[in-house]
Amino acid sequence: MTTPYALSIHPATGAVQLGDFAVVLVPHMPVESVHKGFAALPQRAWDHHNGYAWIALDIPNLRLDGRPASLSLCFFEGRLGMLALGVSLPDDEDEEGWPTEQSSLRQVAFLRRTLAKQLGVSMEEGVADFPWGRVWARFDPKGFMATAGIRYEPGDPVG
Repeated sequence: MTTPYALSIHPATGAVQLGDFAVVLVPHMPVESVHKGFAALPQRAWDHHNGYAWIALDIPNLRLDGRPASLSLCFFEGRLGMLALGVSLPDDEDEEGWPTEQSSLRQVAFLRRTLAKQLGVSMEEGVADFPWGRVWARFDPKGFMATAGIRYEPGDPVG
């Protein structure tokens, strides 16, 4: 059996730990550090040629509070600026490959509870602000799906 990799967010810094990986995702870290630190994993990357680029890490058995999770990273001018989180729940339903509204709303509720517990804040309104950035979990009516993640405040680059 594959070892589960728990995703956890440090409330004081916004750093994201992925199980026992040696690399910790930190605000404004260089894209090269992510490629190097997760070189053993399949990565899907795309560059929008406007300063923004994304990496989707294919981490087998990534878990958020015990549930299967997904993680994509957004870089601006080569520095980590945002993480997008996704989760799968056992009662998820879809229509033609897309989650139903009820499934998306359950995912949002789960993400809010889990993020509130990890970060020690209320996520009742769907957002929480920190000195290092903002965490959100909401239903996106335009995309008709759950959306969650971390957006780091602009600041001094690290790494």
